[in-house]
Amino acid sequence: MKIVFFSLRNDEVDFVYKCAQKYSVDIEICPYAFNMRNIKYCKGADAISIVTTPVNEEMIQLLHKYGIHYISTRTIGYDHIDLETCQKYNIHVSNVTYSPYSVAEYTIMMMLMSLRNMKSIMNRYDKQNFSLQGIRGKELKDLTIGVIGTGNIGRVVTDLLQGFKANVIAYDIHHKDNIHYVPLDELFQKSDIITLHTPLNDHTYHLLNNNSFKQMKDNVIIINTARGALINTKDLINFLQNHQAYAALDVIEDESSIYYRDFTDKAIPHDDLNTLRNMPNVLLTPHIAFYSDHSVYDMVENSVISIINMVNHQENPFKVI
Repeated sequence: MKIVFFSLRNDEVDFVYKCAQKYSVDIEICPYAFNMRNIKYCKGADAISIVTTPVNEEMIQLLHKYGIHYISTRTIGYDHIDLETCQKYNIHVSNVTYSPYSVAEYTIMMMLMSLRNMKSIMNRYDKQNFSLQGIRGKELKDLTIGVIGTGNIGRVVTDLLQGFKANVIAYDIHHKDNIHYVPLDELFQKSDIITLHTPLNDHTYHLLNNNSFKQMKDNVIIINTARGALINTKDLINFLQNHQAYAALDVIEDESSIYYRDFTDKAIPHDDLNTLRNMPNVLLTPHIAFYSDHSVYDMVENSVISIINMVNHQENPFKVI
């Protein structure tokens, strides 16, 4: 069995070789993104492992021509893959899971940094401004945290927040034990911090928009370590410009051509991102909440396991279609 790994970073290479030996599979490595220029690397393979680069109908047609019937994305989300066309050409798709603690812990970190005004403090410190004016923080235990989505990551976030003695409320269509669920409108109205941990789909696209922002507290903190398109970015910018609200975003809409690239001494071709970067009430990071040793290994290993299960027609917990 041969698997071609696309968009493979240097820090993943050792993990790939370790898994190849462990599961007795042949591999080929392409450090570049999966696209029409690099699709030639697929020839002679059984499956491909990708990340967040789009997979459209033209690519799928070529994969079918090359005899590729299995796509594994080394991500939880799979909205970048045209599933309908994959089904048309009998190409199976799977995703992966990884340690939920990486994103959950990162989410808590972003909450704490937002509450303690760390962006302003660090900017001031670099300018040798050690004054206290305007940087007094708040404590989690005094606040209500609204968690939208209580899957693997959201559930760990709620668990971690218990240690801070915060008041946690949640919204999800599926309820789990020992979590206090409320209607979504109530969560918007009562939460001092709102954190997103729901998948991106037709029902959650632009879940946060002008209508939802109108229901929120004037000084709410919005955390997004899930998917950028859960928030209508232009509506968010308008909200942040006219309220005392704060946003900590590890993801943003239309990020795929920006994040994981080096723009040193170059203009960033993303107007909304440039606007947010210049706002004092916004903390941004480049989609790295998942990025821990444990999670990266999980992503590689589960991609290999998933492909093996698909090829061998075995039960596959990562199967999408």
